[in-house]
Amino acid sequence: MMPRLRTSHPAFTLVELLVVMAIIAILTAILLPALGQARSRADSIQCVSHLRQIGAGIAAYVTDHEGRMPGPLRMKQSADVGGEADGSLARLLENYLGKPAVATTARPAPREDLFICPAAARQLRGRNTPTYIMNMLPVPGFEQPAWGDASLRQAPLQFAAMSNWADAQIDGRPLTLAELWAIKDADQRYFQEIGSEPESVKDLPPTPAHGDHRNALFYDFHVGPVKLLKVVITVTRVEP
Repeated sequence: MMPRLRTSHPAFTLVELLVVMAIIAILTAILLPALGQARSRADSIQCVSHLRQIGAGIAAYVTDHEGRMPGPLRMKQSADVGGEADGSLARLLENYLGKPAVATTARPAPREDLFICPAAARQLRGRNTPTYIMNMLPVPGFEQPAWGDASLRQAPLQFAAMSNWADAQIDGRPLTLAELWAIKDADQRYFQEIGSEPESVKDLPPTPAHGDHRNALFYDFHVGPVKLLKVVITVTRVEP
């Protein structure tokens, strides 16, 4: 009779399993922060790309409309667009920003996806809410925003009127268009900083999407970061 060969399949011991699990946990703890930072950088790069495309669209619009800025607009852009008079920049630039990823009609459609910061969309869990806002600071000498104001039916200004901001002073020197943001990231904290009611902006991210800064398109059409304001809250104790 032939002898029966016995094969052994050694199993992992409990100690070996614990060692493997410990190694996996250590590798995960090392890699997750790096992956998170890489994702944040990628989101910020894409956000900057969105703003640059919007800036190029605005510049083309100004050229085609005899130097006039697009408008009238609203500070907070809305996902519900109905026409050119609704204050939507995406609607006004629909001929200048290319086609959406999914085109449903033959005519140009508003590129609302370009008005959503990818980092903010992550906080909003993919909700299609525009997260860029317009600068509604009045231009000196005109007492109205460069875009006009849709709620007041104010017409937009000529781009040349922007040079009036050089008359304004900051730290004893004139402001330049490179220091004035035109469009930037928005969040609930920003509206708290400017003293506005946060109830009306609950559809925006609660905190800045990029952590320590907000991306912005400036009036000279470059894109860069805007540092966060340091808000100091003073609590006065009232004696009973």
